[in-house]
Amino acid sequence: MKIFRVKKVCAAAAVLYCLSAAPVSAFDPTSFPNAVDGAWMLNLGAGVGMYFQDKEVTVPIVFSFERALPISVPLSVGGIVGFTIFEHNYYSVIGNDMNGNAIYDDDQSYKSIAFGIPMGVRLAYHFNFEVDELDVYAAIDLGLTLAVGTVPIDPVTFLFGAHVGVRYFFGGPVGVFLEVGAIEPHIAAAGIGFRF
Repeated sequence: MKIFRVKKVCAAAAVLYCLSAAPVSAFDPTSFPNAVDGAWMLNLGAGVGMYFQDKEVTVPIVFSFERALPISVPLSVGGIVGFTIFEHNYYSVIGNDMNGNAIYDDDQSYKSIAFGIPMGVRLAYHFNFEVDELDVYAAIDLGLTLAVGTVPIDPVTFLFGAHVGVRYFFGGPVGVFLEVGAIEPHIAAAGIGFRF
């Protein structure tokens, strides 16, 4: 579990470092990038799974949407919803070793599965580097993850995500996106971006 947290922190630090390398003169902190000014933004993609409640997560599906706020600060609000599958292998305990640690029987194991639906609200700050069709943002997500299945798992858990992302549009309403950071239940997501 700690390894995944370290990976999330390192990934977020690497993205922030890359963003900090942009020329300071090309940064306008008070206006939206032209790629998203006044628009609805939608992301649809898949993520790289991580562990959730000590269960291995398969490839999560992610959908998020945001609306640029009509204020002088480049903020957007919206939501996120996803779908994921949690898998976990259970082994029968056949005894303890001399240190009291459990000894497992590899021949008597079974896999159990649970389904999770993370959902929440999103707040994002958009960095204007004055590059056409580029949207670089930092966002937080707050909400709940609903889970059900054969795995012993909490049915409702608190969701918190903090990440950085980038969208690039190809001159029209369709583009691509990448998000990296602590975005439960994944550490990175990529896919198709839309704006309206």
